[in-house]
Amino acid sequence: MKRQSIQIRLKQVASIVIVLFVTGFLTLAYDIFQFGNQQAQGTADAAVVLGAAAWGNKPSPVYRERINEALRLYKEGRVKRLIFTGG
Repeated sequence: MKRQSIQIRLKQVASIVIVLFVTGFLTLAYDIFQFGNQQAQGTADAAVVLGAAAWGNKPSPVYRERINEALRLYKEGRVKRLIFTGG
């Protein structure tokens, strides 16, 4: 009888730990998601565009998107200068 009681108590504790872990994980995932979707509203003196691969005279898709985002920020007046680095 006592052994069964201990096993039940261990199952309850394990269940609570699992629920707390899952709740913590989901809360953290939600916070990361929300932070990643925030848009900065300020301005900056400069933006650094990190280099990536280039194929001949054409930038890779990743580099092209970085360039497009930098140009958008520049045209909106949110960045005064653009600094491009090598890949």
